[in-house]
Amino acid sequence: MKANKDIVGKALLNIIGIGSLVALSACAQPVAETPTATVPPVTPTPTATIATQNLAELAKSAAS
Repeated sequence: MKANKDIVGKALLNIIGIGSLVALSACAQPVAETPTATVPPVTPTPTATIATQNLAELAKSAAS
């Protein structure tokens, strides 16, 4: 009977050990993947619109 208790104890210890290894591997830091496609840079849009500028301001900005 003592041999059976020892076997059950060792089996339970192995199950707990394997379970803790699985739990630790699930909490591990994920590996960063390298991006496969590059995104082109975004060009900024002008802040002043032509509709709000009068003709003198447009001529002045074109001359400079």
